[in-house]
Amino acid sequence: MSEPAQTETTAEAHFTRLGAGYDDEAFAGAGLRWVSERELDAVRAAFADLPEGARVLDAGAGNGRVTRVLDAELGLSVTALDAVPEMLTTIERWNPGTRTVLARLGEPLPFETASFDAVVSLRVLKWVPAWEHALTELARVVRPGGRVVVEITNRNSLARLGYRHAPVTPVARRSVREVGARAGICWTSEAAGTHLPFALWRAASGPSALRAVAAVQRGADRALGPVGARSIVLVGERRPSTLEP
Repeated sequence: MSEPAQTETTAEAHFTRLGAGYDDEAFAGAGLRWVSERELDAVRAAFADLPEGARVLDAGAGNGRVTRVLDAELGLSVTALDAVPEMLTTIERWNPGTRTVLARLGEPLPFETASFDAVVSLRVLKWVPAWEHALTELARVVRPGGRVVVEITNRNSLARLGYRHAPVTPVARRSVREVGARAGICWTSEAAGTHLPFALWRAASGPSALRAVAAVQRGADRALGPVGARSIVLVGERRPSTLEP
């Protein structure tokens, strides 16, 4: 088995083990909820002008954190894709009207070209060694003029070292922009998810600690923008010409 396949299997095993408990691991406590809401606000802003019922793919949906915003708040028609059956079961329980699809990013997606009006993938590409192929496939399944929102772990951030030995693939902003452009994505904006390590946000479990850490984050936003951020949310649109013969 190749090294990328071993890494991908390890990541999948990690999320299979967590299952419905993933939300407690990733979003419990005031600090982690603050970061989560910041990411969700980026999605809300990117999709605010989509018409009700627009078709959106939540790629790497987990237990449905983003799916619930797209469905319940924005009134969009969501397809939730994930590689872990237990997580899709959780989505089906909480959002019974959501279409769920068992599939892996980094492999060909089981959708026709231009199937969706938008795609979103948060906290997922870092777990996909074949992230270039994953991004290209996400671009393929979006219609011309459709929206693309992805989050990456920034290779140029020291905060990424907080992942330690986790099977994470950090990437450079420039590489993501170049791969996306070749796949037909015209990037329109980007924003820092957070500059600070996960451990600091997890430790900020109470109101006063959160105020202090959030103040540092806002200062980093003003001074650095996405540069040096541990995670970056990129927003783009699918160029119409790329789907022509």
